[in-house]
Amino acid sequence: MNILLNDIKYMKPLLYIGVGVPWQERAGHLVRQNMFLNALAECADLHLVLFNYDINAPKPHFPCDITPIEIFRNRPLPKVQSFFEDCFSPLPRWYRNYDLGKIRQPIIDLDWKRFPVIFSYRTDYTYLAGVAQHPHLIIDVDDPEYLRRKGSFMLRKDWQSDWRSRWDFKKMEMFERSLIKKAKMAFICQKNDAITLNLPNLKIIPNTVVIPGSIDRQEKHDPTIIFVGNMSGGTNSPNNSGLIWFLEKVWPSICQEIPNCHFQLIGKISEIMIKFINPLPCVESLGFVDDLTPIYSSAWLSVAPIRYGTGTRIKILEALSHACPVVTTPKGCEGIGLINNEHIIESDEEQFAKSCINLLQNQVKRRQLSIAGHQFMLDNYSREKQHKKLVAIFKDILLNGNKSI
Repeated sequence: MNILLNDIKYMKPLLYIGVGVPWQERAGHLVRQNMFLNALAECADLHLVLFNYDINAPKPHFPCDITPIEIFRNRPLPKVQSFFEDCFSPLPRWYRNYDLGKIRQPIIDLDWKRFPVIFSYRTDYTYLAGVAQHPHLIIDVDDPEYLRRKGSFMLRKDWQSDWRSRWDFKKMEMFERSLIKKAKMAFICQKNDAITLNLPNLKIIPNTVVIPGSIDRQEKHDPTIIFVGNMSGGTNSPNNSGLIWFLEKVWPSICQEIPNCHFQLIGKISEIMIKFINPLPCVESLGFVDDLTPIYSSAWLSVAPIRYGTGTRIKILEALSHACPVVTTPKGCEGIGLINNEHIIESDEEQFAKSCINLLQNQVKRRQLSIAGHQFMLDNYSREKQHKKLVAIFKDILLNGNKSI
């Protein structure tokens, strides 16, 4: 990216609403934001408003102003009032109990209405920022929040009898759809979620990753499986729920068949998950790793035992981009366009252990998947190719006066 500082005065101001430190790319939601920001920086004078921003983090490589913003919550409602809100309030639980006045004050001070265009990441941050009424609003939905949370809820044994939660998910769906409809344009990361929402202003913009041009795979001496992802959430989060299932139902069968197999977890991990894995044989947590290339290059395979969720799994895209074979569930590779047994091994829960064991015992198959998966990524999920497309889209919107926005 080549931006001359003098060129910024010719660019339209754009207010970006997001979260974290996107240019560090340490989680899936940061990877996607950075993809958009790099494109926006080539055609807009950026002012970033970032929730949960670390003021000590390194600054981005593109020019911008940054306003950190905090999330403030009110005291929990009494049980009677909470029950009343569950029954009669149009606002779902996930969007309640915030001190919106304190949250939105920094954005009000910026005079957000003076910006010709606002780009906002996800519907929840759009709501918290209070910018949904802007006439030229672009929302990156990424993946629908209500679908992801509903998936977690439906894993519970008592979900059918919990009418309050079922009603709340319906309210959440209606609320999110109403927010998206207000935007002039909205992006989403995969086809299945777009079909579910079925809104005319949605455009599919897939997640992409940086793909190494050359691959040098040197598998470890002992069979090694890896899991890459954020494990800092609760036990019901998509990553941890799938990981716990894998360790309880799949890992014992692998250990019995291949006793010298090792399982490595890479990513930020909670104390609850550390305690869970400590007694397990040949399982270790490496924590957060800056450079994943050696990890992927030496692993025999990567697993993505996802049981619910929406969007696309960055962990799968990253593994394939590093030519690391992947075993996942149908939900894990949903919406990516991979062909089972050609680019990836897709397995249901009953056959997951067998699929991992077969691949660990078949070096030729691992080699075939490695080559095909890497080529698939080059053809379909190249960050470089996507960047050019996004720049063209945003230039059309910001510089050429695209009538759609």
